[in-house]
Amino acid sequence: MVKFLKQPQNLTPVLFFGLAAIVILWQILLPGYILTLDLIATPHFKVFLEPGVIHNNLLFQYFWQLLNLALPGWLIQKIYLFLTIFLAGFLAWRFLPLPGKSIARLWAGLFYMANPFVYERFLAGQIGILVAYALLPWVVFSASNLFKDQRWRFLVGLFFGLWLLSIFSLHFLAMAIIFILLLAFVHLISLIWSKKFKLFAQLILQLVILGLALALVSSYWLVPAVKNYSNSNLNNFNQVDFQAFVTSSHDPLGAEFNVLSLHGFWGEVKPWAGYFIWPKDHYIFWLAMFGLLCLLSARGVIESYFKNRSLFFLFGLTALGGLVFSLGLAPGIFQSLNQWLFDHIWFWSGFRDTQKWSAWLVLAFAYFGGLGVYAVGEFVQAKKPKQLQIVSVGLMLVVVFFTYPIWGGFSRQLKSIWYPASWQQVAEIIDHQNSDSRILFLPWHQYLSLDFNQSLVSQNPAKAFFGSRIVQSHNAELDGVDSANAEPLVSEIEQILAGDQTLSDINTLRLIKARGVDQILIINSLSLEFLANFSDFKASGAIKEVFGSNDLTLYEILL
Repeated sequence: MVKFLKQPQNLTPVLFFGLAAIVILWQILLPGYILTLDLIATPHFKVFLEPGVIHNNLLFQYFWQLLNLALPGWLIQKIYLFLTIFLAGFLAWRFLPLPGKSIARLWAGLFYMANPFVYERFLAGQIGILVAYALLPWVVFSASNLFKDQRWRFLVGLFFGLWLLSIFSLHFLAMAIIFILLLAFVHLISLIWSKKFKLFAQLILQLVILGLALALVSSYWLVPAVKNYSNSNLNNFNQVDFQAFVTSSHDPLGAEFNVLSLHGFWGEVKPWAGYFIWPKDHYIFWLAMFGLLCLLSARGVIESYFKNRSLFFLFGLTALGGLVFSLGLAPGIFQSLNQWLFDHIWFWSGFRDTQKWSAWLVLAFAYFGGLGVYAVGEFVQAKKPKQLQIVSVGLMLVVVFFTYPIWGGFSRQLKSIWYPASWQQVAEIIDHQNSDSRILFLPWHQYLSLDFNQSLVSQNPAKAFFGSRIVQSHNAELDGVDSANAEPLVSEIEQILAGDQTLSDINTLRLIKARGVDQILIINSLSLEFLANFSDFKASGAIKEVFGSNDLTLYEILL
């Protein structure tokens, strides 16, 4: 094998992807907590069983809670974030069917860990989705090899891959099952056509064993989900949800190009996006890098077509499916098809954020792009071998520049923070009260811009920090989407506050008190109107201050 195509002996994949993960995360790995949109972390991890939620990640939550007995919450989060990014690259290197131990494999792994899909989902704090995304190469490898020669070790590998997917993302589990069933159908037809009935029977047996084993290990969440299906959020999603989370068309060239370039996250067109820089901010430069990526991938498509037709069709159809389904209800030629799927396939409503399907498009880009890198290396080796080192660096730089804001800790946009001392003081007060009464947390928003977190929008961490007595909003306030995962008390409080949004009426306090809420905890900087009204309530003896600081104030309702 030519020198260009060989991995340097002193550069192991573990070291390569470990260093790449460190450069991507950078200051994010410093002590402290990272809070961003859907990602929160607190000193003490608590497990909550919310109504309407499918608790598929319960095992992971208990594992985190157990680990929290030995390690601080911030350190566990750093390990979690590092492993997520590292595994995305390493598993792509390990399982994508690229030639030998070539530089092309390192290129593919680097691309799989550093691209717009990863960039957007990480900034949105959707780390569970990224863990599942990292596992996809493993699942595809195990499935394709199982159908190729029915070895039982591939069945075991596929089982563990799917089991882990089920823990971190039911969306990716469903996508993987659809992929596997289509692949199985093709292979079963092929076995019948070639009259290999013994192998046909063995494959059917393996699929049955796989299904039963997955059902068994998932029974802790699968049985409750089936029993309570009528009350689950999945059963309540509707057209309003589908439009609120529609794939973004935020590109001059339209939705199809936006998705093809591995963008399309619904948050791109929301005010949240204004807090960050994006690869397309320097559009012409970014477009040039994307053009180079497409040329590499096109060369890889040609290479695959002539040298491994089965992989050409496997990853080609994967890319096509990822593109079509990712577009969802975005304006375009596939809008009607995707609307039909929402209307007629019972579980498809769970894909209200259809851009998750772009993960399969990323996988195809990594494979075809890696083959393109390999082909370019062979050509340069034959024509101008002295230019190999320059070419190899240049090919890696295509990945680096394509999603350039991801490097250096996502361009230092996310920073580790510590909760103010007052938060811990209030937590200790609440822990020592020995009461089952509830505590209303204000302001009444599911997402907040906290001063101590650079005012970035993040999920409200109050309940995770202070415990299960906290009553906080589950309303994302997103284009008319109903509150999610709301227990009855949360819904009742939301209705009460809808009629008195600043708690100015003493009767509102009485209504809240009557529902078992005897304390109110307020973030001062975000609740100035509440504080003004509470001064009058304090003077009248309706409430008293239990704790006060510059950050938080805890009141007791005396009515």
